[in-house]
Amino acid sequence: MFCIQCGKKIPDDSLFCEHCGARQIPFTVHQEDGQSPEHSDSEYPVDTAAAAAGENEADRKSEQVPSDSWHPEPEQVPSDPWHPDNEKKTKGKIVFGVIAGLLVAAALIFWIIAGTKPEVDVLADASLSSVSGYNGYGYLTSDSISSGLSAEKLPDGVDDTAENRADWATLVSVISYSADKSYGLKNGDKIVITAGGNEATIDSLADDLGITVKGLGDSRTITVSGIRERFANGSDVADHSKMLAKLRIGAKPAVKKYLAGKVDCKVTSIKYYRTYFIRSSQKIDSVSDAPDDIIAVFYKVRISYGGNAYSGYGVAYVNKASDALRASNVMSGISRTYYVGDGYGSFSKVKKKMDSQLRAGTGYSFTWYKVKK
Repeated sequence: MFCIQCGKKIPDDSLFCEHCGARQIPFTVHQEDGQSPEHSDSEYPVDTAAAAAGENEADRKSEQVPSDSWHPEPEQVPSDPWHPDNEKKTKGKIVFGVIAGLLVAAALIFWIIAGTKPEVDVLADASLSSVSGYNGYGYLTSDSISSGLSAEKLPDGVDDTAENRADWATLVSVISYSADKSYGLKNGDKIVITAGGNEATIDSLADDLGITVKGLGDSRTITVSGIRERFANGSDVADHSKMLAKLRIGAKPAVKKYLAGKVDCKVTSIKYYRTYFIRSSQKIDSVSDAPDDIIAVFYKVRISYGGNAYSGYGVAYVNKASDALRASNVMSGISRTYYVGDGYGSFSKVKKKMDSQLRAGTGYSFTWYKVKK
């Protein structure tokens, strides 16, 4: 076959001319009257004028390419996934997917770690550890509310190191509490307590310890209890048997020593006699009031002085009895006196004398209650 553009011979069935590059248009020979296709000289019609012109090489080179001549078509991106262009796009998608997956995994790990930190609730176990004053006039101090946390015991999940122990002790110490009512309290009152403290310090220490602190700024209601009642009679005092026993035993040598030093005598005999709760007429009407009630322990004594023998009573007593018997050391506030000679061998006389001295010194009247063993 021959090129339809330049007229040169090219291989049969060519789509493009190997000489000029022109695209070849397939030509179908239609059978005419009595003529068989086999008698056709070519499958394509040949423009003899163009062929003749093509024989002249100089003319062919100078001939202008017609406007409808063939031009290379734009290159199409192949559908092959492993083609370099497609491979670049595929790699980009893979990298993007890996980065996104890593970010999601990191966020998940952070969430898991944050969610598994040991939690410390500073409000759940908070309670009233002490209330000063007396029932009806109780009041809170700075250390009345306890967190319930031990500075010596690390939370579960925290490594036992010297640094962690120091940080934990500091954290516990900076937690504080406030209450919506602090004065005029009585047993059974409901008060609202709120946990607080230096949040920046607490958060920093919590991060160092690897814990989460809950409850800061939160509130809850608690019931007031444990405010001491003023002793009403001897039975109330007798309920504190351990402190009474400590007072009675410890006071005996103290009275003996005091008496011997005051009179410059020899105490030949000292024996426990009775214990009295001496309640004053003082009223409690403010948080600062502490009634001048007394617990007095009496001992029968005999002394030798100037060659003569005398009998009477030595006394050990504590003021503010309702406080004294609840103290850790009842002997720390003990006072002593004595009534010997001059008819003081009779207890009724001793009792009358001591009562008159108390009235004169305080301005109140007193009621005496015998405290049974």
